[in-house]
Formats: sequence, structure tokens, C-alpha cells
Amino acid sequence: EAKTGTLTIRGVTEEGDTNEVTHAVTAPVNEVTAVVDPNTTYTINGSDILAVNPEPALLVDNVAVSETSEILLTGKAEETLGLENSDGLTYEFRYLDLVDTANGNTWLTSSQPVTVYWPYPDGTDETTEFRLVHFKGLDREMNVGQIESEINACQAEEITVYKDEHGIYFTTQSFSPFALVYSNPEDITVTFKSGEHGHFAYGYTQRQVELDKGDSLTDSQIPYVFVDEGY
Repeated sequence: EAKTGTLTIRGVTEEGDTNEVTHAVTAPVNEVTAVVDPNTTYTINGSDILAVNPEPALLVDNVAVSETSEILLTGKAEETLGLENSDGLTYEFRYLDLVDTANGNTWLTSSQPVTVYWPYPDGTDETTEFRLVHFKGLDREMNVGQIESEINACQAEEITVYKDEHGIYFTTQSFSPFALVYSNPEDITVTFKSGEHGHFAYGYTQRQVELDKGDSLTDSQIPYVFVDEGY
């Protein structure tokens, strides 16, 4: 007997693309990539129905209505990370979802956690500090007029990220928008002040040292401090 059902369509932007899941990462990733255990099974559309012969992939997209959404998501991320502002920080937003490319990109739920590899943004590497915010429940089942209220009401969480030679990675079983947050100064100024960092010899009161990213201070760059000042 035929029954009435509800068809829910989740939209994508023109930049949205799907990347086939893999079982291992052996080289630096060039796109956001999902790594799954070979024994993982999948159910469809949040149900208990097993996907038959699925071809799972990770949908990677920009956030919808990007200018408005990114402003609101940035504010939510600041709140979640305990930041007073985002000066000097860069945000990369991505909407991620597991889908079955063999079944019209129906969305999937995995039986096991998924490891997601995120490429290093230009100018960053393993020495860069990254933080990641997951905006739970912000699936694309809302209209434009609901975006502000949905973002304000969503539960955002910081997810621990790790780094290796292949990229930035984290583990999740829940997908929706994510924000990768990082600072990437090209050079660093170290300022030594007499009185705050001991009392300097030879009469000068302050010294600034310019360092390129990744460099370390040499002995000659560190001011001589009188031993009896405890520095």
C-alpha cells in the first residue's frame, strides 16, 4: 500500500562538490577528505534503513548566503572559542555532509566515526595553531528568513584538531557547517623591556627583534640582563 511521505531537498551552492571517501590518507590532501573504516555501514536520511551498495562521498560546499551567514557564524564562533574579537584571525567556512552518490546524494549517517582531513590553507603548516568550530544541527532545511535565528539558536562546539604531514584532521559523526580558525603572521616582533624583563646592561631600556615565521631567537638577539635581577 502506497503511503504519503515528505521529500526534503537540501540545496548546494555552485561551488559544492563531492569527494569520494577513502580508507587511508598517504599523502598531503588537496581537498577536504573523509577517511572511514572499511567495515563502516550507512543508513539513509536519518532513518534506520541501511543503504544498499552505497557510494559514500563527502559533500564539501561553501556556506549558503555566504556574506550574511559568515558574519553571523563568525560571531557564534567567537562566543564558542571565548574570543573578544577576530582581529588577526582567518576563518575558513565549509558545509560538510556525508552523501550517497549512487542514490541522488541522499545524506548518510555512518555507523562509525569519520576522520576528516582538511588541507593546510596557503601560508600555513604544522607550526600554525588551528581551532575548529562545529555548528551542530545547521542542516540545509531552512529558508533564508530563518538563517539568523537558526544560527543564534544552534549549539556550537569546539572540536579538537590534530596535524600531521598530510593535513589538519579531526573526528566526527555529525555533519553541518564547520569553521577553521587560525592566525598566520608572516613575521613576529619580540620586544624586551628593561624593568619588565630584568634590568638591561649598557644603558638601553628596550630592544625589538624581528623574526621570520618559524625562526628562533639566537643568543645574540637576547639582551644581557644583570644576574642579580632574577631574569
